[in-house]
Amino acid sequence: MIILRNHFNGNDTAIYGDVVSNGCQTFHIYQLDQVCKKFNVPEKTKQEVIKYHQENLGKDDDINADIFDTLQTENNATLNNAVAFATTNELLLEKMLDYFKDDEHYPVRLIIAERADISATLVQKLAHDPDPNIRTAITRHQNLNEALIKRLANDEDCDVRIAIAKRLNINDQLIQKFSQDKEWRVRYTIAKRPNINDDIIQELANDKDPDVRIAIARRPDLSDALIQQLSQDEEYDIRYVIGERLNLNDSIVQKLSEDENDCV
Repeated sequence: MIILRNHFNGNDTAIYGDVVSNGCQTFHIYQLDQVCKKFNVPEKTKQEVIKYHQENLGKDDDINADIFDTLQTENNATLNNAVAFATTNELLLEKMLDYFKDDEHYPVRLIIAERADISATLVQKLAHDPDPNIRTAITRHQNLNEALIKRLANDEDCDVRIAIAKRLNINDQLIQKFSQDKEWRVRYTIAKRPNINDDIIQELANDKDPDVRIAIARRPDLSDALIQQLSQDEEYDIRYVIGERLNLNDSIVQKLSEDENDCV
């Protein structure tokens, strides 16, 4: 491993195996060109990373090694991030989650949470993390069990519930629950789901929030009765969306062509 002190924008850069971390971004070395272009990194800085990565080749061959003592000794945020991204040592990741549990080390836990290869044990631990961004990241894991999905569906944070509402494998009971969520953005997420039942579509077509009704108005599976209803909605944005639909019947076309709002 190599740590370049105050290397870019006042941040250290750490190199561990084929991973680079600079305090803002953590990525594989093959992504260096892409990252440098995105963040306008000077060519000199980029070449320094390439140089030191070459010097480090072969020194971190065993990325399964437990280097927890080194992390404690170095106490370097960029190195922590690089190891969290690169290591294949499950025990080391668990130690890092337990040790870096304060707000300051939130990025370490987020990097681990966003890994697709972590075990069900670590997923379980991260699903109880105090930071909602980390719980949101965990909702995207394919190996969430039913108990965790149910727990996160009842999370106090709206973004966590939205992320669960976007999962394709939630059951009808949760879809029904989310369609009545106190936060409009959760109901909006359900309104955009494919294959929700007619009762929920009808309920959301009468939602108090216009954005939810707009999402319903855009559905390709809308019944003639709801098209008729939404073509008379008090919000012109909703009437506008209905006006964009193909194959409207003549009476709705006539009505919307006479709408008081020019956009409609």
